[in-house]
Amino acid sequence: MDALKIENFSSANRGSAFPTFEHLSPSDCAHLRSEIANRIGLDPQTKPLRLLETLHAQAKPLTSVDEAGFELRAVISVAGFNGCSDVYVNWYRFDHIDRIALLDLSKYFSDIWYPSSDDIEIFDGSLDWFVLITHDGLVSVLDVSRR
Repeated sequence: MDALKIENFSSANRGSAFPTFEHLSPSDCAHLRSEIANRIGLDPQTKPLRLLETLHAQAKPLTSVDEAGFELRAVISVAGFNGCSDVYVNWYRFDHIDRIALLDLSKYFSDIWYPSSDDIEIFDGSLDWFVLITHDGLVSVLDVSRR
C-alpha cells in the first residue's frame, strides 16, 4: 500500500488505524503472476503488461464506480464471486500486490482506490475471478472458474 494512502487515511480518520494489510514479497508476486498467467491460458513467463492486457481484454464491463454508493462486496456478490475473506489488490504489473480483508477493502474503498490514478485488479486466492477497476471508474469482471 502506498505510504501516501496511509498518511491521507490517518489525516482524514483521526484516531483510526489504517486497515491491516500484507504487502507481498517480490517472489510471492512473481509466483502469483505466473499462476494467473497459467490460469487464463498464457505461458507462465508471459510479460506482466501482456498479462494485464489479456485480463482486461477478457473481462466483461459491469458498472462504473459511483463513489457515493460504490460497494465492492456487492459487485463481487452480483458477479457470483462469493466466499472469500481476504483478497489481493494488484497495483501495477503484478509486482506490487497487497493482501487485505475484503471487508476492510470494501469499507475503506474510497480511501484506498484513488480515481484518476489507480488501475487495480482484485482477486482471491482461488484465482477463479477478477474484478478490474480502471482509473476512470470502469468496473469489469472476469470469471475464470468456468473455463
